[in-house]
Amino acid sequence: SEGYVLEKSRPGPITTVSEWITRIWNLSMIFGACYGWEHIAPIRQVAETLARWHDAEEYKYPFPLIMRWFDRLLFQYCLEIRSLLTICYMSWRMRTQL
Repeated sequence: SEGYVLEKSRPGPITTVSEWITRIWNLSMIFGACYGWEHIAPIRQVAETLARWHDAEEYKYPFPLIMRWFDRLLFQYCLEIRSLLTICYMSWRMRTQL
Protein backbone atom coordinates (compact mmCIF):
# COMPACT_ATOMS: atom_id res chain seq x y z
CA SER A 1 0.00 0.00 0.00
CA GLU A 2 2.89 2.38 0.68
CA GLY A 3 4.18 1.82 -2.87
CA TYR A 4 0.80 2.85 -4.21
CA VAL A 5 1.03 6.18 -2.36
CA LEU A 6 4.44 6.81 -3.87
CA GLU A 7 3.13 6.07 -7.37
CA LYS A 8 0.22 8.51 -6.98
CA SER A 9 2.57 11.37 -6.09
CA ARG A 10 4.87 10.71 -9.03
CA PRO A 11 4.37 13.06 -12.00
CA GLY A 12 2.81 11.57 -15.10
CA PRO A 13 4.46 11.31 -18.49
CA ILE A 14 5.29 14.51 -20.34
CA THR A 15 2.62 15.40 -22.89
CA THR A 16 3.46 18.97 -23.97
CA VAL A 17 6.56 20.77 -25.17
CA SER A 18 6.18 23.47 -22.49
CA GLU A 19 6.10 20.83 -19.75
CA TRP A 20 9.15 19.17 -21.31
CA ILE A 21 11.04 22.48 -21.40
CA THR A 22 10.19 23.05 -17.71
CA ARG A 23 11.61 19.66 -16.80
CA ILE A 24 14.71 20.29 -18.92
CA TRP A 25 15.23 23.56 -17.04
CA ASN A 26 15.11 21.64 -13.74
CA LEU A 27 17.45 18.97 -15.12
CA SER A 28 19.92 21.60 -16.32
CA MET A 29 20.04 23.21 -12.86
CA ILE A 30 20.77 19.87 -11.19
CA PHE A 31 23.33 19.02 -13.86
CA GLY A 32 24.96 22.44 -13.39
CA ALA A 33 25.10 22.02 -9.63
CA CYS A 34 26.85 18.67 -10.05
CA TYR A 35 29.21 19.31 -12.96
CA GLY A 36 29.56 23.08 -13.16
CA TRP A 37 27.28 25.99 -13.91
CA GLU A 38 28.78 26.40 -17.38
CA HIS A 39 26.84 23.31 -18.52
CA ILE A 40 23.39 24.84 -17.97
CA ALA A 41 23.33 26.99 -21.12
CA PRO A 42 24.29 24.27 -23.65
CA ILE A 43 21.65 21.87 -22.30
CA ARG A 44 18.97 24.55 -22.45
CA GLN A 45 20.04 25.70 -25.93
CA VAL A 46 19.66 22.19 -27.32
CA ALA A 47 16.19 21.83 -25.80
CA GLU A 48 15.11 25.26 -27.07
CA THR A 49 16.37 24.49 -30.57
CA LEU A 50 14.54 21.17 -30.71
CA ALA A 51 11.36 22.81 -29.37
CA ARG A 52 11.61 25.53 -32.05
CA TRP A 53 11.98 22.89 -34.76
CA HIS A 54 8.94 21.08 -33.42
CA ASP A 55 6.87 24.28 -33.25
CA ALA A 56 7.85 25.26 -36.79
CA GLU A 57 7.29 21.86 -38.43
CA GLU A 58 5.41 19.60 -36.05
CA TYR A 59 4.84 16.93 -38.71
CA LYS A 60 8.56 16.79 -39.50
CA TYR A 61 9.77 16.89 -35.88
CA PRO A 62 7.16 15.10 -33.75
CA PHE A 63 7.37 15.53 -30.00
CA PRO A 64 8.52 11.94 -29.20
CA LEU A 65 11.30 12.31 -31.76
CA ILE A 66 12.71 15.54 -30.29
CA MET A 67 12.62 14.01 -26.79
CA ARG A 68 14.55 10.98 -28.06
CA TRP A 69 17.09 13.20 -29.83
CA PHE A 70 17.57 15.24 -26.69
CA ASP A 71 18.17 12.11 -24.61
CA ARG A 72 20.77 10.87 -27.08
CA LEU A 73 22.52 14.25 -27.26
CA LEU A 74 22.57 14.54 -23.47
CA PHE A 75 24.04 11.05 -23.22
CA GLN A 76 26.79 11.97 -25.67
CA TYR A 77 27.41 15.22 -23.78
CA CYS A 78 27.81 13.23 -20.55
CA LEU A 79 30.32 10.93 -22.23
CA GLU A 80 32.32 13.94 -23.40
CA ILE A 81 32.34 15.45 -19.91
CA ARG A 82 33.38 12.10 -18.46
CA SER A 83 36.33 11.84 -20.84
CA LEU A 84 37.40 15.42 -20.07
CA LEU A 85 37.20 14.79 -16.32
CA THR A 86 39.22 11.58 -16.74
CA ILE A 87 41.92 13.43 -18.67
CA CYS A 88 42.04 16.18 -16.02
CA TYR A 89 42.22 13.63 -13.22
CA MET A 90 45.00 11.64 -14.90
CA SER A 91 46.95 14.83 -15.52
CA TRP A 92 46.56 15.84 -11.88
CA ARG A 93 47.69 12.40 -10.69
CA MET A 94 50.78 12.54 -12.87
CA ARG A 95 51.71 15.98 -11.50
CA THR A 96 51.20 14.96 -7.86
CA GLN A 97 53.25 11.77 -8.18
CA LEU A 98 56.36 13.59 -9.37
